[in-house]
Amino acid sequence: MFHLSKISIEKSNDKKYNQSTMTKQTTGRILSFSVIYEQAKEGGYVAYVPALPGCHTQGESIEETEENIKEAISLYLESLAAHSEEIPHEPRVLQGKVEVQYPIL
Repeated sequence: MFHLSKISIEKSNDKKYNQSTMTKQTTGRILSFSVIYEQAKEGGYVAYVPALPGCHTQGESIEETEENIKEAISLYLESLAAHSEEIPHEPRVLQGKVEVQYPIL
């Protein structure tokens, strides 16, 4: 069983300081990535991002897995920036179901 969803990540490009409170504020753009969630045989869930090869994680619940994949995506994007690499474009991701006869007669 797997589930496809979209995750949005805020990528901070500019940092500004509020002069009255001196707190740091960040502005940036929102990036959206498709995420595949699969129920693990041993329990919990695993998630991966087709657009970001090697970007995957796991968690005990869907909610925990979603938080973990957001963190994994953020770290992946930080690594791309540190190595002056471009963010990959989101491929078209389709989900479908097919039926096959088994055993084949």
